[in-house]
Amino acid sequence: MTAAAVEPSRAPARAATSSALVAALVVGAAAIDAWALVALLVVVGVAAVIDGASLLQRQAARPVLPAALVPVVALPILAGVDAERAASLLAAWYAGAFLLAALLLLVGGRRRGATLALGSTMALAGLVGLGVLGLVLLADGGDALAWLGALALLVVAADVPPRLAAWRGLTRRARGLAALAAVVFATAALVGALGEALAVGALLGVAATVLVAARAAAVLWPVAEGRPHGALPGALVGGNVLAAVGTLLLASPVAALLVWLAG
Repeated sequence: MTAAAVEPSRAPARAATSSALVAALVVGAAAIDAWALVALLVVVGVAAVIDGASLLQRQAARPVLPAALVPVVALPILAGVDAERAASLLAAWYAGAFLLAALLLLVGGRRRGATLALGSTMALAGLVGLGVLGLVLLADGGDALAWLGALALLVVAADVPPRLAAWRGLTRRARGLAALAAVVFATAALVGALGEALAVGALLGVAATVLVAARAAAVLWPVAEGRPHGALPGALVGGNVLAAVGTLLLASPVAALLVWLAG
């Protein structure tokens, strides 16, 4: 049996392990220090942007990498200094990233595919930048560690069981049921353990957000479920980094908003 034939069966198990590891690292970094979390998220964000750019290039899009990295690096650092100011300057940073991408395209003489390049650049900057910013904002508050821990546990519950089910060759419906059951169980455990400290309504909203984000990530990065290339035309196939952090990045901005509304 060739390495190429073995690879798809191992991908879900690797994705499940890496997703749990990233979630644990985020909580651990936040427990150490706020700047330890910022530093970790900058590294994760840069890796995710590079991974995403390589995937988009397979779809005939060439993102402007420096422009995509601007909000991904700047926003978590600014949020570490002043969370409210980072949120208020969000639109300005993305406008600057767009202008920088357009300028670099003009200077570089890229005319063909310029619109696709701009769109893919802002898509990457938005997905990853808002994801890392959401995690920093979630860590800014009195119950920060509890909320981060709850989000991390829910992400693991939504990611790991369906990926292990895919590794075992179970059907797509079985994977979805595994994710739903694990998230419901984890939510019930969190309500029982932290119901007095955390707003139950916000916690239920975060659980629903994570479940939706996990299913969206499974479509965008089917490597997490071991689907072969071409199984989903137009989907981003590959992307080990994004398979590991995709659910966390997709869910964190909404989670931060729900926690802010509950507070």
